[in-house]
Formats: sequence, C-alpha cells, structure tokens
Amino acid sequence: MSKRVLHIRIDSPGFNSNAIAKAFTELGYEYYPLNWQQSRFLNGVELMRTFVINEAVRLNPDIIFCHIQNSDAFDLQTWKSLSEVGKVINYTFDVRF
Repeated sequence: MSKRVLHIRIDSPGFNSNAIAKAFTELGYEYYPLNWQQSRFLNGVELMRTFVINEAVRLNPDIIFCHIQNSDAFDLQTWKSLSEVGKVINYTFDVRF
C-alpha cells in the first residue's frame, strides 16, 4: 500500500507546483493536490483554513506537504490541527531577507 501525500500547493500565473507533484508521484505516493491560494481568494482566509483541515481529515494522508509563503495563511491552530492528521512539512523555499 502506497503512502498518501496531501500537497497544499501554490499555483499562480507565474508559478506552479508541478515539479513537486511529479516528484511525489514518481516516488510512488498517492498524490492529492490542494490549491490553498485559490480557496483563500474565493472564500476568505477563515473558510480556507477550515477547508484545508477538513480535506486533510477526509484524505487522512501520511504526509501533509505545505507550500506556504505567506505568514498569515495558516494560524497556529491550523498547523496544530493538521499535525494531528499526519506529518506536516512546511516548505517555504523562500530565500528573501
């Protein structure tokens, strides 16, 4: 049985997370994408947080790979709730000062 990964990803006109998605699938993970920015823009930050947590609970992934480069996207309670579902990795790849 393969492991599941929920990829809370960034997709925008100038960037997408397809390379990360490809890496997970090539490594044999069951891959589930979730575009947190789209949800935030459509529904607001509070509903986005609830949606992300509910999707994590529904999918029950082994790994929750978060690509978050926005300090106000998730609050502490969101991170705690996600960590109760699976192992959380917050990948920022941010080298700005």
